Amino acid sequence: MRVIAKIIIVFTALVFTATAYAQPRPGGGGGGGGGGGGAPQGGLITFIQLEQLARIFNDAGIKSAVEKLKNGGQIVRMQIWPNTYSAADAVFCKNDGTECGGFRIFVNLGDTGVSDAWMRAWNTRYCCVHTYKLEGGEQIFEMDEITQGGVTAQNIAVSIAVFKKIVEESTDFKP
Repeated sequence: MRVIAKIIIVFTALVFTATAYAQPRPGGGGGGGGGGGGAPQGGLITFIQLEQLARIFNDAGIKSAVEKLKNGGQIVRMQIWPNTYSAADAVFCKNDGTECGGFRIFVNLGDTGVSDAWMRAWNTRYCCVHTYKLEGGEQIFEMDEITQGGVTAQNIAVSIAVFKKIVEESTDFKP
């Protein structure tokens, strides 16, 4: 029940917080406030497309653009924090890449030096954003969202703001 109450408080706080530009540093130091929401657009979104996702993120104040990858795929590249690689990609797509039933937001913070124990404690505590390390030691924070069944553009804008706020909380998280 505490986790649900915390999520409700975070969602409410995001409506009233200003965007911060400090890069989070898991385990201590740095960080900042959360982000705001975007202007609502009409209708429910049941299948997301990357161009649509980039537009919603831009409306929410997160500079975003669709970027082609070397392997032929595409992502939405975002500038959430300076000196980080932040992006979103579509998930649960039809074979032709259309009608994607959700998206994944992630940020690569590089080698932060946090331990596996710190990450296990984080993943136990936070329900929406999980963290892991790549083979090269880079720390990733990731959040998955489902659009099938219908969400509004405002729901998606709140998702990016919640992601930003939760990752920034990693700066002060002590297991």
